[in-house]
Amino acid sequence: MSVDRSVALFNANTDAVPSPVASLVSSNTTEIRLTNASQSAYTVSLNESLKITGVDVGPATDPDVTVTTTRSTACEVYTAEDPVSVAQQAYSDDEITVEGHGVVNQAKTGIVDIAIDIIRLF
Repeated sequence: MSVDRSVALFNANTDAVPSPVASLVSSNTTEIRLTNASQSAYTVSLNESLKITGVDVGPATDPDVTVTTTRSTACEVYTAEDPVSVAQQAYSDDEITVEGHGVVNQAKTGIVDIAIDIIRLF
């Protein structure tokens, strides 16, 4: 997987990110953990518009949010014709987990879980 292509793919689909998720990850530092991958951690910085402004190899020093998935799930999202739907389904199936750090981010994570459950009803 190409980091540059992944960033472009994410930035091109920010409008499809549910607003509760967007409020959790915008203007923060997110650590992405990939199990079964040669590179197991990336630090991603996002601005208030949900655009990725930086990616560093390695774990974040003090992440606001940690996203964990397997290499195979990340590859499925990366190569999908509709990456947003595939990512949403993987999240619903607990193949992607999102953990907020600190009281505010933990509360936001709980709200995201509830919002995603409601969105799935429609």
